[in-house]
Amino acid sequence: FRRQMAELFTITVSYLNNEKEYDAELQVYGYSYKIAVTIGDTVVFFEPDEERNFRAVFAEPDKKMDIDKGLLQAIAMQLEDAFK
Repeated sequence: FRRQMAELFTITVSYLNNEKEYDAELQVYGYSYKIAVTIGDTVVFFEPDEERNFRAVFAEPDKKMDIDKGLLQAIAMQLEDAFK
């Protein structure tokens, strides 16, 4: 698949009584898309599943342990609200 367009934006997530902003990029591939979110020095891709819920996919699987699962869920929920 060839990437057709990219759009940069910032996502604000509230997690553990903290509000934090993350840089994100919408990447469109034909009829599908994913969102690359930079968390610290790690890029995590969020892509919609069959039920249009977002799942996290790590560009570098060895960095997976460095990020709190709850934070990933909070980001996914925020993306679901924005993209539904």
